[in-house]
Amino acid sequence: HLHNLPFDRIKIDRSFVSELREPDRRSGIVEAIISLGRGLNLPLTVEGGEDEEILNALRSMGRLKAQGYLYGQPEDAAAVRMRLRAAGQLNTAAAPERVRDTDATQTRSRTA
Repeated sequence: HLHNLPFDRIKIDRSFVSELREPDRRSGIVEAIISLGRGLNLPLTVEGGEDEEILNALRSMGRLKAQGYLYGQPEDAAAVRMRLRAAGQLNTAAAPERVRDTDATQTRSRTA
């Protein structure tokens, strides 16, 4: 049934990653999610890259994309545009139409 769901990547929540310093059940959950993502051939992003200790634990689990305060603080869109413009990396091509957020609890019905 997972193949029928409309997703193209897996993101592991920071709440699981923050406990990687201590080998407990949570590291088993992170490893299981990574295994699921690899089995489905989906890219994985791990939240909670807060310090080198966490990043080393994640690196030991393989090649993963990580995000967290170690890489940068949250910024609003205007601040990101200013930073990219200052670095000469702002693409001035037309922006795509805004994508509407959907309710994750929404269900789909099938007709026969």
